[in-house]
Amino acid sequence: MKRLIVSKGWFAKIRSLLTSVFGGGNKGGDCGSTIPDDTETIVPKPNRIPAWFYRGKDWSSRGEQDRAIEDYTEAIRLGPNYVNAFIGRGISWGEKGEEKGEYDKAVADFDEALRIDPDNRHAIRNRATSMSTKYLEG
Repeated sequence: MKRLIVSKGWFAKIRSLLTSVFGGGNKGGDCGSTIPDDTETIVPKPNRIPAWFYRGKDWSSRGEQDRAIEDYTEAIRLGPNYVNAFIGRGISWGEKGEEKGEYDKAVADFDEALRIDPDNRHAIRNRATSMSTKYLEG
């Protein structure tokens, strides 16, 4: 699947948001990382749906699809109509699909996003990509 290309300014804004939500430091990891080595820092504000979503995006950008899926799933649990979490999780399932045949889960997430927002162009495009990739590889 194709990756989303974002400007450096937008990405810096996301990192700043993550740092303010999750805290700037971590234990023994890359001190420039926005993702702490543990998840204790999310405990004070566990209901911040966008925080889970953006941390999932960060994990996904690092190729950590399993961790991304966990965070997107938590965002969905907290906000069952949060379309972006379904799209993000679908993209992560699609990334895993290249290895493990997870395209059906990706399509299901895009279908749910489209149930909530029928005109969402990101869900439409990513669903089509997942379907075509599944059939081309299948």
